[in-house]
Amino acid sequence: MDTCFYSDGYTIAGTLTEVAAPAAAALVITGSGRLNRDSDARLRRTRVTLLRTGVTRQVAEALAEANVLTLRYDKRGIGASSGDYLRVGMTENLADARAGLRWLAARAPGLPLLTVGHSEGTFYAARLAAEENVAGTILLSAPAQTGEQVIDWQIEKIIPTLPRAVRAITRVTGKDIATTQHIGRLVAGPFEGHVVDDLSHLLRPDPGWAGPRGYRRAVRQPVSPKVLSIITTWVTDHWGDAG
Repeated sequence: MDTCFYSDGYTIAGTLTEVAAPAAAALVITGSGRLNRDSDARLRRTRVTLLRTGVTRQVAEALAEANVLTLRYDKRGIGASSGDYLRVGMTENLADARAGLRWLAARAPGLPLLTVGHSEGTFYAARLAAEENVAGTILLSAPAQTGEQVIDWQIEKIIPTLPRAVRAITRVTGKDIATTQHIGRLVAGPFEGHVVDDLSHLLRPDPGWAGPRGYRRAVRQPVSPKVLSIITTWVTDHWGDAG
């Protein structure tokens, strides 16, 4: 159902997906860009105005099958949420995620709280897991390096997909991104890591490494069922199936 909570004086609109006998409650956080609660991206200066990635929507639907109540929300200034998207940085994004988690905790008292983040959302999911009363966190397409190192890696990987003129003026740094084993070394508690082969950042099959240029075609497919199965199995193994 549609709902809302408040953060720093702004109304943040979202969807609360309820289940009959919840085993846990999860805040589902989107990645970077002009994303709504479903991870659909508002594009500018293109013939396609909305890229329907549906990542967080499909993750929330999978969690509901595992009897997990979820909250996902439009970013500040996007969709039905108030505010100015262009004035929002990571500090504000974290504040909104924290407000959402606390709203969810009040809505579902006594349930284990989980944070689920995709891409940039993993920064906020991990931060909340460290600072709030969170039982577990799920990080999808997560980095484990500094922001500068992540950008360097992204530039290196995207260069082959760009026009020749752009490639000619782009510097390649040669740095590598951290793997899931790096993340495991950073976690203070129990950790389970998975690498699903041949998937894009949007968790769709990408055997030819098309990257962002293949996103419009890739989103015609659902999020990898293997990824969703890993998520729901992990949740069920740790918090049981209340259904």
